[in-house]
Amino acid sequence: MAIVRKPIPDYGDIEKAPERKIDYSMEDFEKIIDILCHYMRTTTDGASAEELFDKAEITGMKADKAASILEDLKKDGRVYERSEGRYRLT
Repeated sequence: MAIVRKPIPDYGDIEKAPERKIDYSMEDFEKIIDILCHYMRTTTDGASAEELFDKAEITGMKADKAASILEDLKKDGRVYERSEGRYRLT
């Protein structure tokens, strides 16, 4: 019995989703993780976005970069929002 291979269908011009440019380094990523770890050790609620951004700015990171990293961590499932505006590591 011979294996019959079907041709790959032509779907025309399918637009690919634009690749998202990551605008932060692994060091920046680790800073946010460290800040979240600090708040998990010191509080039961985790960190508020404002607290997280304030601590990130102390380390020299802009708040918008910290927000971008936080959003990526949430998408990856590494961070969750325990209650409105309070973040913890999974």
